[in-house]
Amino acid sequence: MGVTGTNGKTTVATTLFNLFNKAGLNSGLISTINIQYAGNIFKNQHTTPDSKKINEVLNEMIFKKIEFCFMEVSSHGIDQDRINGLKFYCGVFTNITRDHLDYHKSFASYRNVKKKFFDNLKRDSFAIINADDKNSKFMVQNCLSKVKTFGIKNLADYMAKVLEIDFSGMLLKINNKEFWTPLIGKFNASNLLAVFSVADIAGIKSIEILKILSQTKGIKGRFEILKTPNDAYVIIDYAHTPNSLKNVIDTISQIRTKNELFTTIIGCGGNRDLGKRSKMGEIVLNGCDKVIFTSDNPRYEKPEKIINDMLLGIDPNNIKKISKIINRRKAIERGCSQLNSGDILLVVGKGHETFQEIQGQKIPFDDIKIVKELLR
Repeated sequence: MGVTGTNGKTTVATTLFNLFNKAGLNSGLISTINIQYAGNIFKNQHTTPDSKKINEVLNEMIFKKIEFCFMEVSSHGIDQDRINGLKFYCGVFTNITRDHLDYHKSFASYRNVKKKFFDNLKRDSFAIINADDKNSKFMVQNCLSKVKTFGIKNLADYMAKVLEIDFSGMLLKINNKEFWTPLIGKFNASNLLAVFSVADIAGIKSIEILKILSQTKGIKGRFEILKTPNDAYVIIDYAHTPNSLKNVIDTISQIRTKNELFTTIIGCGGNRDLGKRSKMGEIVLNGCDKVIFTSDNPRYEKPEKIINDMLLGIDPNNIKKISKIINRRKAIERGCSQLNSGDILLVVGKGHETFQEIQGQKIPFDDIKIVKELLR
């Protein structure tokens, strides 16, 4: 079962993997974070590995009596034919927004590559698409497979509504059944709805799906919340596109009281899509009280240049919100040191990653580990 889209792939694929195993269905996972099956956990270099690696892993899963494999399917993986020859029982489309334009050159090209995945689904398979995304119908034009939809805003086969939300979780209603989840945000409500759709189509009873989902914890580095000793919040998230950043900031804004200070630490990756930098700078400055601009994975670029690109054309009213601290650890130290009771610090861009890419080297660096050290 393949999961594709700009955002949500890791959460949907990993949650499905956990759910199916808890439902007694032996399952495997090929994701951005790792490869898992039969108690084995391996590091993964790419969201979608090369075709040789994929087939080796699937072959091992068969030997271990694995029934289902959930795989993140990236645009690079599709474009470079890494999934050729595989038959997918189910393809999930989460959403599509601007990303990887350094590789695909245009949004239309990026979107067309994603569509290719659904074009290749067989008649006896399922395409499960997000009805809230304006490109969802395009994705399944001329698709041979059966098509099912899920949505929060638009009419769909599977629907959800957020009833309550705070920093401990959400009360959701899915297909008229209420349940509590520790995951937070409308984007996660959409992810959980995608999971519910797949599990339902696979024949798991809805009451069992919701029971397991209510016990499912968040994914490492995806809206991961750490509470400080003085009752402030540090949120670590992988958001590295304008849309994912806006989703995270909107979620925090929906929960906060506005009496607290909301600070974000952010950078952008080097040698990647330049056009998204100023968009992300605008989003974070408009949505937060203070912003500390820092280094992300600068690769072969100078972090100062990346930050200057993020600040192009900013509203003069936002200048007072800005701090620049190139050293990411020092930026996190500054952010944590300024937290008072109830304040919120968002550390965004790297999430689960345990390194920084600088001048061709991967230097150990873990946002989550560093924040936990500082909070202790």
